[in-house]
Amino acid sequence: ATDNFRNVYMTIRTLIGPDVSTAYYESGMTEYNVGNYTEAINYFQMAVSFNAEDPKALYQLGEAYYKNDDMEHAAECYNQILELFPGSNTAYNAQKRLNTIEEQ
Repeated sequence: ATDNFRNVYMTIRTLIGPDVSTAYYESGMTEYNVGNYTEAINYFQMAVSFNAEDPKALYQLGEAYYKNDDMEHAAECYNQILELFPGSNTAYNAQKRLNTIEEQ
């Protein structure tokens, strides 16, 4: 791809990313709330890919992994939250989950 194409793509992605992320997040929550954790993971991954600065999407991705008994990936998400959003309520909750994982 040419530099011009990449620039246009990144501009469009920046403009619509948060809205697309929100749509994926909402779909992820729908699946999560009915226990479809594998499908929720797919949606949350897309939400994070469109807006990496949304701690709630990253946290819910970790929660979906946790509920799906994938503690390795859950811990990765929680550790990312601690790194990217220190001192936040989301980081506090992520640390609590990490403590739970370590106790298992």
